Amino acid sequence: MNLEWILNPATQYAAMALILFATLGAAITLKCEIRAALAQAAEAREAARSSAEGLTKELQGIRVEMKEADANSVPPAPGESMDLTKRSRALRMHHRGEEIPTIAAALKSPQNEIDLLLKIDQLLNSTQS
Repeated sequence: MNLEWILNPATQYAAMALILFATLGAAITLKCEIRAALAQAAEAREAARSSAEGLTKELQGIRVEMKEADANSVPPAPGESMDLTKRSRALRMHHRGEEIPTIAAALKSPQNEIDLLLKIDQLLNSTQS
């Protein structure tokens, strides 16, 4: 077998040139892939920024709705009881001669709850006498 061509300088230079071109090709391909990845990252960052802005606007809207809901507070649910302050205020208002709808509106309580409170108070007062 004749292997003298391997030792020929032209063969060695050709092999080095091939290795050089392969390395340059890999470097250029890598650079293009990095550029594409950076572009995708920039797009993702912009999408996240716009999404965050949208969420911020939505959160501000919710805060406004919450403030409006607090301003127009709903009477407590039927299962919730009256605290002692509301109870005493309702009894004082009734003794001053105010009507049940007026008392309910002032205390933000259902009318039937105020009516029940007054009936219980009347029963308690009648049994104590």
